[in-house]
Amino acid sequence: MISLDCTHPDLLEFIDIKTDLTKVNKANISLKVNNEFMNAVEQKKTFTLNFKREATGEEITKEVDASEIFKRFAENNWNYGEPGCLFWDRVTTWNLLALDPDFEYAGTNPCGEEPLPAGGSCSLSSLNLSAFVNEQGIFDIPDFIHAVKIAVRA
Repeated sequence: MISLDCTHPDLLEFIDIKTDLTKVNKANISLKVNNEFMNAVEQKKTFTLNFKREATGEEITKEVDASEIFKRFAENNWNYGEPGCLFWDRVTTWNLLALDPDFEYAGTNPCGEEPLPAGGSCSLSSLNLSAFVNEQGIFDIPDFIHAVKIAVRA
C-alpha cells in the first residue's frame, strides 16, 4: 500500500496519479486523513499542507480548499477505485499500543485491513472454527492450539 498523509504538499498529484492508467498500476494507494482535515472539509475551510525537508531545513507550505480536495478525492475514488481512505487518527489512537510512546504505525497492508509499523509484514490467514467442533458438539482445544501454532509459523 502506498499512502500519503493529507498534510503533504503533493496531495493533489497523489490523488490524481491513478487517473493516468500507465502509472502506479501494480499498487494500491490510500490517503491518510486526519480529524483536522475532515473538519476543514465539513466547514468548507482552507487546510494547510506542509512538509519540511530535513536535509535542507526548507519548509514547503500551501493552502488548499479542503472541500474541493475531498470532492476530487471522492470523484477519483468513484471513477478509478482509488485512492482509498485511511482515517489515520483512528488507526493511531484506537489500538492496543496507542499508549506506548515507542510504537508508531507507518502504513497498512495492501488492502488496508491491517495497520503495520515501518518494516512490518502482513500474514493474513484464517481458521474455520467449526472444523474444531467434534460430533458431540465439543470444541477440540488441543487440536485448535496445534493448528494456531502451525498457522502462526507459516
